[in-house]
Amino acid sequence: MNSNKICSACKMPGSTKMLRCSRCKNAWYHDEVCQRRHYKQHKHQCRLSSLSSSKTKLVVDQYRCETRPGRGRSMIADKDLPQGTRVIPSTSHICDNAVSAISTGGGTSFKPIVPPVLLLSERRSRCSYCFRKLRSLEISINDFFHYFYCSMECQKNDYTLNSELVECIKKSPLFRSSDANTVVTPVALLLYRIIALIYREESSNKKISPTRNAMNQLIPNDEDKIELSNDEIRYRQHVAQCTIQLFKHTHNIDFFSMDELCRMISRIIYNGFSITESTELKTVGLGVYPCASIVNHSCVPNLVQTFEFTKEAPPTLGLTSCRFIKANEEMCISYTNALDTYSKREEFCLKEYKFLCDCKRCTKGRMRKAKNGNNGDSVTTNDSIQKDYDIQNEVLYCTTKGCKELCFDSSILEKCSLCEKRSGSFSTFPEVKRLRDDAIKVVQSISSRRSDNAEALTEGDIEKLESAHVTLKRCCHLSSWYVQESGQVLVDGLLSQVKHHIKAELNNTQLCSRALVVLEEIVSHSRAHLYSPLNMIMNQLKIGKILLFLNPDPTRAIMGLQDVRLEFLKYYPNPDEEINLIVKETLLSAHQ
Repeated sequence: MNSNKICSACKMPGSTKMLRCSRCKNAWYHDEVCQRRHYKQHKHQCRLSSLSSSKTKLVVDQYRCETRPGRGRSMIADKDLPQGTRVIPSTSHICDNAVSAISTGGGTSFKPIVPPVLLLSERRSRCSYCFRKLRSLEISINDFFHYFYCSMECQKNDYTLNSELVECIKKSPLFRSSDANTVVTPVALLLYRIIALIYREESSNKKISPTRNAMNQLIPNDEDKIELSNDEIRYRQHVAQCTIQLFKHTHNIDFFSMDELCRMISRIIYNGFSITESTELKTVGLGVYPCASIVNHSCVPNLVQTFEFTKEAPPTLGLTSCRFIKANEEMCISYTNALDTYSKREEFCLKEYKFLCDCKRCTKGRMRKAKNGNNGDSVTTNDSIQKDYDIQNEVLYCTTKGCKELCFDSSILEKCSLCEKRSGSFSTFPEVKRLRDDAIKVVQSISSRRSDNAEALTEGDIEKLESAHVTLKRCCHLSSWYVQESGQVLVDGLLSQVKHHIKAELNNTQLCSRALVVLEEIVSHSRAHLYSPLNMIMNQLKIGKILLFLNPDPTRAIMGLQDVRLEFLKYYPNPDEEINLIVKETLLSAHQ
C-alpha cells in the first residue's frame, strides 16, 4: 500500500498504482469507477486548480466594481455564484497606469502590492517572506531585527528591502535608545516597503509610479469626513515619522511629506487585510491587496477570505462564496467577528473603520435599540428569539432555581413575573445581566492570558471556566455568543492539558471526554455555519480528532473527517496547505 495517496472518491488509502486527474493533477483514484463517481463533485475544483496553474491571463466576468449610495465602491456579482465558488481576481476596476503594480498573474488568488509584513510575535516561528512555518532558525538576515527565512530563495527575494532597512535602523538615532522591533510597527514596515518601491519605480522611469496610482485608488469612503481622535492622529504621526527616518537614512532624501504619509497610513489601515493562518485562524501579519479592496463589510457575509502560504512567494488572498450569491448582489466579507453581539460589532466598526454597518442584522439592532432604549435587550417573544441570532445574544433567562423563563416580559417590567406569582421571589434583569457580565469577564481574562502564554491552563483555571460556562448556560441562550465563547475557551483549555501531557493517559481520556461533551453541545446550537463557516469546520475537525483518540472503532470519526476535508478544500484549494495536510494525516492515521 502507498500511504501517501488517498482516493478522492472513497477516501481510502490507495495502492502503488493509482489513476491521477490529468487536468488538475491533484486528485487520485483507485480506478475509473471511482473517477467517474467523483467527477460531478470534483469538476468545479478541477477547473479552478487548472486555471490557477495556467500562465495565460484569465478572462472571467464574475464581478464588477460599482459605486452604490452609502457603500462607495462595491464588488457586485455579474452572475449567480454557487456556494464554494472561488472569486477570480480582475483588474477591470483599476486604472490602466496602476495595473502593472498589482498584476493578478493569471491565478485564482489576489496578489499583494508589496510583500506583507509579519507581526512581531510571529517572526521567530514563520518565514518573513512566504509566512510558512519554520523548521529551524538557521537562515537569518539579522538577529537584530528578527528576520528569519525558510529557504535561501525566500531570503534572496526579500533581501533588497530588509537589508537596507536593518542597516538604516542601526544608524538612525530614533532607534538607538529603544527596541526597534517595538518602535517600528508592522504598519510602518509595510508603509516603508510601499514608498521604497514607489521611489525605485519613479527614479528609474521618471513617470508616476504604478504603485503610487494603485495606492491613490484605495480611498476610504468619505475620506475627508472621517474624524480621528487625538490618539489616532498621534499614532499616524509616529508611524509617519518612523518611516521618514527610515527612508531618509537609506536614500538621503525627503521624498514624501508628513501629510502624504499620514493619508497613506489611513489607506493601509482601512484597506489592509489581517493575514490569518489556516490551522487556528490566528492573525499572523498585515498586507495590502488592491484588487480585493473593493470588498465591503457585512455582518451577513457571503464571502470568506483565506490566505495561501506558498513556498518562495508572498501570501496570496483567496475569496470564496460561503453561500449562493445572486446576480447583482453585493459580495461582502465580515471585517469583524460576525458571531459577536450587535453592540460589540457596532463598537468595532466605529472604532476601527469609522462607519456604522447598514446590513439587515445591524439595522434591526438599531431599531430595537431605538424602540427599547437599552441596547435592544428587552425582547420577550419566543418566536422572535428563535428566528433572530442577535436577539439570542441579548436575551436573558431567570436564574431562580427551577425556572427557565425570560427574566422580564416587557420593556417596562424587568423581572420574571412567573416566579413572582409562584413563590414571591424573582430574578431582576440587572441582576442576571451582572451575573452574565462577571462570568464572561472570567472567560476573557483566562483566554487573554493563554493567548499571551502558550503553556497549558492550570486546574484552577479549568474549574473557573467550567463554573463560568455553567452560569452562562443558565442565564443565556445556548446559541448566544456568551455560551459559545465560554464553551470554546473551555474546550481549548482542556485540550491544552492533553497536548502538554499534564495528566496521565487515563486522565487524558477523561479530559478529552469532557471536551467532547462541551464541543458537541456548542456545535449543535452554533450559528457559525451562517456567519463564520470556517469556525464551524474547525470545531468539526476537533470533534473528529477527539473521537479518533477515544474510540477504538474510527468509523464515525472517519466519516466526519472526510466531510471536513471536502469543506476545507472549498476555502483552501491547495492540497499542500497546512490545514489540508493535517486533515490528510489524521485520515491516514485512522486507516492504519
